[in-house]
Amino acid sequence: MRGIQTEKNCDKIINYRRRKQIIFYASLVALPLLQFCIFYFYVNFSSIFLGFQEYTKLGEMQMGYTFAGLKNFSVALDVVFGPDGLEMLKNSSIFFVVRICVGYGLALFFSFYIYKKYFASEIFRVFLFLPSIISSIIFGFIFKYLVNDFYVAFMELFGQKVKGLLAVTASAEQKLGVVIFYNIWVSFGISVLMFSNSMGGIDESIVESAHLDGTNLIQEMWFITLPCIWGTLSSFFIVSLTGIFTDGMSLHSIFGDSAPVKVFGYYLYVSANHALPYDQVDYLSLPKISAVGLVITFITVPITLTVRHLLDRFGPSTD
Repeated sequence: MRGIQTEKNCDKIINYRRRKQIIFYASLVALPLLQFCIFYFYVNFSSIFLGFQEYTKLGEMQMGYTFAGLKNFSVALDVVFGPDGLEMLKNSSIFFVVRICVGYGLALFFSFYIYKKYFASEIFRVFLFLPSIISSIIFGFIFKYLVNDFYVAFMELFGQKVKGLLAVTASAEQKLGVVIFYNIWVSFGISVLMFSNSMGGIDESIVESAHLDGTNLIQEMWFITLPCIWGTLSSFFIVSLTGIFTDGMSLHSIFGDSAPVKVFGYYLYVSANHALPYDQVDYLSLPKISAVGLVITFITVPITLTVRHLLDRFGPSTD
């Protein structure tokens, strides 16, 4: 009897500890789970349903949303595939190509330099990452000063009369080039940090064995480093690809609500009337904006999944 009683006491202690562990675990995940449900599921599903609604008059003194079917999607298709949509697609595609070829290309070489721990590599890491630490709004103001007032004053020292690169009289192509440079500059530090950290996980024995076989630095980077960090590279490529339809290119930080160069991310951001007070929001436009977002989603999802599959299948292998 005494053994049975002792066993029951042990079971009670174990159950009590389990309950405390469950309560502790629930208290840790409750707030993140609630935030995930509200800010991911609720917001996204609410925007999906909003695309099929319209803001109409329900009564003599009452307004509200009613089901509109596919009415908003006709407007959305005109936006995405119309002249403005093609212009935004062109600007985003140019940025995508430049980011992949120039931004990531330079980031790989700088990352490899830091990974090999050459002269002042740690100092370069800090300086390259500084633009990512500063707020994008503040950095946007600093950049505008550099390419406008500072650039004009600097050129006047050499007796040249010029206008700011973002002046009103500057061409759209010039402003697009400045914006692309700004975005690559700001994101360059993060790319270098992620690539160099990924390179740091490469097994040193593989590198040493390759050097014993006579491999030079170029061969090491091409045949060892790139295959080993291919997962990171492909992830960056996918994010940049989806950014064609979602990245605002920091246009609002530089130009505010009246950017002369437009892309889809900036268009959606400004069209939602984010800067207006609650009682001045254009509720008539919100369903149409949601429909535009859904059309963009229908385009990007299959493209992203296909490209991801191709990168995984035909990308370099560590084997």
